[in-house]
Amino acid sequence: MGQMRLWREESQRHEGRLRVPATIEGDCGRRTILWWEVPEAFADRVTDLLDPLVLSSFQLASANQSDLVIRGPVSRSLLVNLEEYVKIIHCWAPHLYARVELLAETETDPANPTPDGEAILAFSGGIDACTTVRDLRIRPSGRQRYNLTGAVLVHGFDVPIEDDNGFALALAAGHHLLDDLGIDLIPLRTNYAHVRHTWGVNWDHSHGGALGAALSLFSKRYPIGLISSSERYDRLVWPHGSTPLTDPLMSSLSMRIVHYGADSARADKIARLADWPQALKYVRVCWQGKERGGNCGLCEKCIRTIVSFRAHGIPLPPAFPSDVTDRQIRGVRATSRIHLAEWTAIAEAAERNGYGDTSWAKAVRRVVRRCRRRAAPRTFIGRAMNQLRTRLAIRTRLRAWLGR
Repeated sequence: MGQMRLWREESQRHEGRLRVPATIEGDCGRRTILWWEVPEAFADRVTDLLDPLVLSSFQLASANQSDLVIRGPVSRSLLVNLEEYVKIIHCWAPHLYARVELLAETETDPANPTPDGEAILAFSGGIDACTTVRDLRIRPSGRQRYNLTGAVLVHGFDVPIEDDNGFALALAAGHHLLDDLGIDLIPLRTNYAHVRHTWGVNWDHSHGGALGAALSLFSKRYPIGLISSSERYDRLVWPHGSTPLTDPLMSSLSMRIVHYGADSARADKIARLADWPQALKYVRVCWQGKERGGNCGLCEKCIRTIVSFRAHGIPLPPAFPSDVTDRQIRGVRATSRIHLAEWTAIAEAAERNGYGDTSWAKAVRRVVRRCRRRAAPRTFIGRAMNQLRTRLAIRTRLRAWLGR
């Protein structure tokens, strides 16, 4: 097993922003600088611990068959949880992720942790995040009434780091949604996408750790970090970056990470947004269109979202430039298990709400049937390939061990 070393560089202040950089170095001589950048107005909320940098890199180490050596203070409670996280991703995809060790020079935890207090939300402006805001601040119910006072919008995830105009539009929409509710919206920049690509890690598998890193960066102020669910409990997909099983394992005594809202499919969350006009006007789901700060109305996710609103009898929201036709629905290319879960939930909502005989609902069911045919062979082939890769990996390691 090789080693990947992680250490924090000196923070940099420039043009009203604080940059928190770290160096990631492998045995092969590859060295990468990972950084997170926040406006100086929020600098007093940034932790001195390496927790967010560890959350950004532990999966990179696992994917590169390398133990992670952490040179600096990190929460012991976080390392305990991440040891279990590493076991989970190894079980999910042993050909991709190794059971690596997390070796820290300095392990620490607060003497008097704050169990409750203010909460910060990973906020994209999409359906899941908007529903979380609505449930906690506009129509609160039940006992999970987290004191949501902060949200972080990341430049460098769905909006590429070089697209300043697209992020400015997304940030403006976020302010329209959150300012009147008294929620601080923190714009955060990062080159994580470049680092992830450099070390060969899949975004679908690693985005949960990236979200956890973005939240834990502000653990000096917020003891609770919220990640909105993307799939319902009974339709979870493995492996996946953000799940109700793995997200809480990014917690420490400084910040508890909560996976919120997995009791509802995204198609059903949409019905709860009908009584929040600002969400209908500013919700942002698109990441494929030319204008990353809004919705193109043409991609699979835009079409899926528009049809989800229709399945609940909600007219086309102002956030979308135009409605979709039956032909556009039928033309959707949906092939993954996640797509299958999403479109199935739409078909069920349409049937439940009395729209099952409409032409567009029939088009939705056609998408579901086509997706089911495509997803099944991919699942079978994927399992077979996983087994083959696992056997080859075991054989390679055994030969290397015998050759010592």
